[in-house]
Amino acid sequence: MCGICGLVVLSGREKGSLIPEQVNQMIDALMHRGPDDTGIDGDDSAVFGMTRLAIRGLSDGKQPIVDPDSGVMMACNGEIDNHHELREWLISRGRTVEQSTDVAVIPGLYLELGDAFVEKLRGAFAIAIWDPRVKKLLLVRDRAGERPLFFSINDGVVSFASLIAALVTPSLKTFDIGVDAVHNYLQAGFFCRSGDTVCKYSKSIAWRDSNDYYGCCSSRTLLALECGANHQAAGVVGCI
Repeated sequence: MCGICGLVVLSGREKGSLIPEQVNQMIDALMHRGPDDTGIDGDDSAVFGMTRLAIRGLSDGKQPIVDPDSGVMMACNGEIDNHHELREWLISRGRTVEQSTDVAVIPGLYLELGDAFVEKLRGAFAIAIWDPRVKKLLLVRDRAGERPLFFSINDGVVSFASLIAALVTPSLKTFDIGVDAVHNYLQAGFFCRSGDTVCKYSKSIAWRDSNDYYGCCSSRTLLALECGANHQAAGVVGCI
């Protein structure tokens, strides 16, 4: 059990120096999920944080992982069970994976396959990727949702985290209780509508069945936010 979190400033919002401080607050809210290590990294537009429970790659599992050539940044909560196979595939494509930890294959897979990289993954995972080349945030989780991932878009900033508590921590907005969502949960034992959470202004990355998105979404759930010059949040690919 680990925790990931981060903030991304959308186009049209002034980039502030407080983002690393806010992400550190989010990390503090996730410390019980990963007591072995913490990490924070990013650029002027996006900062990711991580709390780690070391299971695989005990000596070199530091996250977030940043590809030195492209600047693509990744944080993952979970395990990639077929990482040995994927590592060999990347080597055959001319990409060497320096770290031995299982999730280290993810940046290379993304650079080779784009959003479709998640089709290659086997395991339980929640993943965040920031691509500074196209100003895109990608949030992904496994089909069964073993690793939860929540996000909120408020006042020109996208925040995401493994727990809602970490979303609330740096926000100036009051997160009111979503009464209908709680009522439905108490009745059914689960959130009835895709993406529902107990808090207003937040959503979960939720599964949506096959063929809804460019005909190949058979084993993934993803949200892509492209933070371009002429829009604050667009290019949604997946289920909110």
